Amino acid sequence: GDSVVHPAVTNAEGYFELSGLPVRGEVKVIAVHPTEPLFAGTVLDPDPGTTPVLVLGPAAEVTGRAVDDEGKPIATAQVIYTVGSSGQPVISQEFYRRTIEVGYGTYWYGDAAGRWHASGFVAGLPYEIVLLDRHYEFGRQTLEFTAQPGETIELGDIVLGKR
Repeated sequence: GDSVVHPAVTNAEGYFELSGLPVRGEVKVIAVHPTEPLFAGTVLDPDPGTTPVLVLGPAAEVTGRAVDDEGKPIATAQVIYTVGSSGQPVISQEFYRRTIEVGYGTYWYGDAAGRWHASGFVAGLPYEIVLLDRHYEFGRQTLEFTAQPGETIELGDIVLGKR
């Protein structure tokens, strides 16, 4: 939802209960392993009869290359992501803390060849990434995908047109 989420801890069988969810709208739920870099997520309508199944797995990665209209690499590319199109980079402080512990972030920079690599995407959640030029010489591209556990999504060449 739009508010801070209170974490829940599973019982010995893996079941959990969330309370105080909004009556309408979608809720993003993320499960985080207590000691390993394993995550799972889902977006659901908070119907009391809903029982989501979250299978923990490694985070997904996304790669691509920023190029101009002529196919030349843009060495000043930056990637920023949000979960869904809400503009919110993280779901909860616990999720943010755990992803930082295992080396993930919310933005990345491209190299001299325009290649970039982003990691830490939780399987089952929709993401929106924005590829832009840090010096504002080029436009931006917004791309959407849903992460799968341990998958590397290759987006190929992404053209950023001259401003």
